[in-house]
Amino acid sequence: MRRAAEAGVIYDIGYQRYEGARLGRGYAFRTLFVHSLRQAWGLGRGGRALILPFLLLFLICMPAVIQMLVETVSQGEAKLLEYSTYFRYVQPLVLLFCAAQAPELVSTDQHHRVLPLYFSRPLRRGDYAGAKLLAMMATVWFLVLAPMALLFIGRMAAASDVGAALRGERGSALPVLASTLAIAAVMGSLSVALASFTSRRALGSAAIFGSVILTATVSAMLQAQGGKGPGYATLMSPLLVLAGVIRWLFDVQPTGPRGAPSPPNPVGGLGYAGMAASLVVLASLAIFARYSRVRA
Repeated sequence: MRRAAEAGVIYDIGYQRYEGARLGRGYAFRTLFVHSLRQAWGLGRGGRALILPFLLLFLICMPAVIQMLVETVSQGEAKLLEYSTYFRYVQPLVLLFCAAQAPELVSTDQHHRVLPLYFSRPLRRGDYAGAKLLAMMATVWFLVLAPMALLFIGRMAAASDVGAALRGERGSALPVLASTLAIAAVMGSLSVALASFTSRRALGSAAIFGSVILTATVSAMLQAQGGKGPGYATLMSPLLVLAGVIRWLFDVQPTGPRGAPSPPNPVGGLGYAGMAASLVVLASLAIFARYSRVRA
């Protein structure tokens, strides 16, 4: 009896090997990307999670809706907002969106310690980082492109000759597309990079919001001193870099608080574009380096 007990018994309880389709790494990447998009907008997490992202989307689009109404009433004569100046008025709301939602994409997974499950297989560390980064960029791109689309629709609706209006707006299509992509790339990559280094959403939000505001404040203080040296201080602030890129793409000159031309800045359009690209590259490298150290 003792020898039989030590030997043990194997019972067949019906487990079978999985013989279905193995969808692989690409499917896992796409699934994580779509899931991250839903996370960014609070979808699938209850009604309370929807309030902040969609409220910010509503507030960001509100000036465009007002412009649509004004143009409709004035038959296209009154233009309160332009494509080139829209981001200037809504950039605090875009920053608040990034600070609130980027930690939801990356900090939450660290808090719940599910990263080893993601990296078990077939998803790799670079796939995870890339899916989160692209999802945040896509989210911000929609956030800033939506009001531009509303401005376009409003101008088409107020135009007496739609064909002529389309020809008039044709020159703005490429700058609008390029500027919104630049905003999405810079703000999306920086917010994910900062949030990826903490498992606490509050700390991630504070890091994103605080760093952008601090750099803008220091840059403004240095610019107030005048001269060429402080002119390069605009490169310190992501928001000012994006403002320079937008002016360059739309070929508009910077103006002062009362509409007067601002003094010339030694940083040209290509300088702002190069700095924006550098910020995206450095932030992306930081994200991939962060997740390359995570153990499966």
